[in-house]
Amino acid sequence: ARERMGTTAFGGGVAMPHGRLKNFSEARGAFVRLAEPVDFHAADGERVDLVFALAVPDHFTDQHLILLAQIAEMFTDKDLLRHLRQARDSRQLFDLLAAWNEAKPHAA
Repeated sequence: ARERMGTTAFGGGVAMPHGRLKNFSEARGAFVRLAEPVDFHAADGERVDLVFALAVPDHFTDQHLILLAQIAEMFTDKDLLRHLRQARDSRQLFDLLAAWNEAKPHAA
């Protein structure tokens, strides 16, 4: 349903589906590297193989936008994308994402 409102793919094989939920008390995210790319109808026509899904509490108006901007910044890093696609396992994926986040401090 979220994708029917407009694609959450922002090019380069990356998508960030997101939304607000009434029963959440904190933001939650999940990263998935797909074995087979999926058509998210990205403007660049590239099929998506990297997905970061984000769900935030309904009242997270400004925080939602801040988180989206931070995640979008992460997934425009070409070196990070290359490493994520080459990672051998979920531990390496987690370590790559955590290291990027630690190296790029953000205002909360």
